[in-house]
Amino acid sequence: SSPMKHRQQIIVVVGLVGQWKRDQRRMTADRIADKVELIEDLAWQFRDALQSQQLPSDGVRRFLRSHPLSQALGDSLLDELSREDGVLTVTGTGFAWENFSFLHRTMHEYLVAAYLARQADWLNEVEQHLWFDWAWEEVVVLLAGQLGKGTDKLISRILAEQPDPFHTMKLLAGRCLGEST
Repeated sequence: SSPMKHRQQIIVVVGLVGQWKRDQRRMTADRIADKVELIEDLAWQFRDALQSQQLPSDGVRRFLRSHPLSQALGDSLLDELSREDGVLTVTGTGFAWENFSFLHRTMHEYLVAAYLARQADWLNEVEQHLWFDWAWEEVVVLLAGQLGKGTDKLISRILAEQPDPFHTMKLLAGRCLGEST
């Protein structure tokens, strides 16, 4: 699959409501693209939460206030992402604390991979997570599906990891190859 196809898939995932708004002339294609980019950036900002899936409410609010696209998207962005679009869900309501999480862990992983695919130094980040970081395994596989021709570079790098007595890297490379076709 091509990176463009994956980009369109994520627009569908995060933008069913947005697409409806667009059809109703309430949301432009540029706004949807900006929102997708912002959500990818949000996922990246909270990549350390891949395992716990707990994004602190104050951190999410701070990130959204400071993100360059937030002003263009408006003040109600957090409400839009959580209540209207369902991308973020509120956890811990009724307690002294409140967190957010992505609707599904795979969505968070996919968005982190989408963010990485836009970065020139994606391979440096991946190298830090190849061994014993199970929370990143799916991110690496999903990244392979978004890199296009860069997938060969990713698979070659994975296969270069030695020693690999249990063929862990070969299995990961195979999964990446499957995702990229």
